[in-house]
Amino acid sequence: FRFSELEQGLDEPNLRPPSHDFIDFAFRWASGEPLDAIPLPPNVDIGDAIKAMKGLYSLLRQLEWALKMMQLPLAPVVKAAVEKMERDVIKRT
Repeated sequence: FRFSELEQGLDEPNLRPPSHDFIDFAFRWASGEPLDAIPLPPNVDIGDAIKAMKGLYSLLRQLEWALKMMQLPLAPVVKAAVEKMERDVIKRT
């Protein structure tokens, strides 16, 4: 959680602590499970879960672009992750 330490060092507020609530949801989403079969994280509604997946998808696409531009060997792995996230309500626009 080095980002939290960096934020504190720069006197930037950490809006909320890092959360692991969406790990299982994201894994199941990327594995192709139907949305209505994936258990929601505690105290999270479906809209917030989809918003979190869209945020993850956006981050992965940014990583994909940066790694591709730098011609780094991790680029194909991230590209595959992006492709697994693309389904249902999460698509390239």
